[in-house]
Amino acid sequence: MPAGAFHATVGGILLALLPGLAAAQGVTPQPLWEFGLVSAVAMVPDYPGADRNQLRALPLPYAIYRGRTLRAEGGGVRGRYRFTPDTELDLSFGGALPVGAGNPARKGMPNLDLLLEIGPRLMLTFARPRTDAAWSVVLPVRAVFSTDFTGIDLRGFITTPELAYADRQLAGSAWRARFAAGPMFASEGLNDYFYEVAPRFALADRPAYNSRRGYVESRATANFSRAFSESWTLFTFARLSSLHGASNEDSPLLREKINWAGGLGLAWTFRRSTETAASEE
Repeated sequence: MPAGAFHATVGGILLALLPGLAAAQGVTPQPLWEFGLVSAVAMVPDYPGADRNQLRALPLPYAIYRGRTLRAEGGGVRGRYRFTPDTELDLSFGGALPVGAGNPARKGMPNLDLLLEIGPRLMLTFARPRTDAAWSVVLPVRAVFSTDFTGIDLRGFITTPELAYADRQLAGSAWRARFAAGPMFASEGLNDYFYEVAPRFALADRPAYNSRRGYVESRATANFSRAFSESWTLFTFARLSSLHGASNEDSPLLREKINWAGGLGLAWTFRRSTETAASEE
């Protein structure tokens, strides 16, 4: 049971940080498109419930497009289909970097491959305390695929409903922030990927285990970002997860019931359009 949603090695690093990056592009009006480079570093668990954290670093290019009917920013592609001004449907993405053979709990077991997620996301805004702040409920459902670059396998599905608060001027400052909290649920196939132990991989301290679908964890995430100029943006995230009561908390691969992750990044925008973007409203 994977997911960028799952293990924060996100693209664990990048996909967790990108919402802050997109939110921090502070030029008004904003350019229609931008290209840049992101350098990010994060300390993250190998997978949900792992007892080992690793320092991950990513230097990657990024692209943002802010069209009137299509937007690509912050880890999502929006068709901007709005049922009402406060109800929007889009297409969102996630992922997670691979985990090699170094995790002691998984010794002798197959590696965890690169994970890719895609699926619809419904966003319901129910309160706007200010014009630059909003409370919303976010309801995504994603299919999750794994790949070792020789093939692609469908692993299952996840849903990660969230209660979120976004503020474009946190406490009247130049910082932007997004806070979100909610549970995660996964299909049996996804949970198999992380928590199942086939009989051929069973050891004295790692008995065979048949995973179950259902509740994975509850998590709280905070993203902060600030644009210091048109070209440079600092962004950061922190996440705390609880796996108490998880459907597979008795799996021998679930070693820790509290996981944490955190990271920061710096983005350099080196090219942008002279044409400005359509308004968000």
